Amino acid sequence: YTVELPAGLVDAGETPAEAAVRELKEETGYLGVARVASSALCLSPGLTSETVSLVTVDVDLSAKGNDNPIAEPDEGEFVERLIVPVSQLGEELDRYEQRG
Repeated sequence: YTVELPAGLVDAGETPAEAAVRELKEETGYLGVARVASSALCLSPGLTSETVSLVTVDVDLSAKGNDNPIAEPDEGEFVERLIVPVSQLGEELDRYEQRG
């Protein structure tokens, strides 16, 4: 297993914020609202021209449509959704690391 955040490519004519909301829906089934998107970031400029944008998305778990989310991952994607309160995220990640 790996612990990942929803991510994917930005389609033609799409902003990083729009892509983030779309990928969230595809990979987790949740509906969200993009709040902040970073400028393009280069992670390995000496090796690749790839850029990423970090997008903060708010998800209201009590909102209509989020009560029974159904993920629609692309072929070959295998996603297990875990809901962890932000206040417990560090502890939860430590537990998963200890399990290997």
